[in-house]
Amino acid sequence: MAKIPELQRISDYVFHYAERQPDQDALVQESRRWTYRELAEQADSFARALLTAGVRKGDRVACMATPRPECFLAFLASASIGGITVGLNPKFPIGELRYFLGDAEPKLLIGFARDAEGDHAEVLQTLGARRFRLA
Repeated sequence: MAKIPELQRISDYVFHYAERQPDQDALVQESRRWTYRELAEQADSFARALLTAGVRKGDRVACMATPRPECFLAFLASASIGGITVGLNPKFPIGELRYFLGDAEPKLLIGFARDAEGDHAEVLQTLGARRFRLA
């Protein structure tokens, strides 16, 4: 068995394995599969979008969503540019979400208006209207 390298950031592992095992499964969810190549490409694209949105090293990126691959991509993309991901549960009451966002002071709030758990558009609008940009 090959030795696992010691890399600086967790996102570096995705890019490392994308070079060495590009067609190996990296992420599997129900019937959807992502190879290391696909995951690296999507994480890199997401990281460029974060940079375009003004996110820099040390900035926080809040992701409000139920567990889903896009949250993992946000985490990898943020980590790849030195950002910090703050996960938010859309089931939390609006007051708690405001508290967490006020404490974390993210540069960007990423959220999904609708998912299997329900419609979160109004909550995102409320939070976005205060001082956080919607992605």
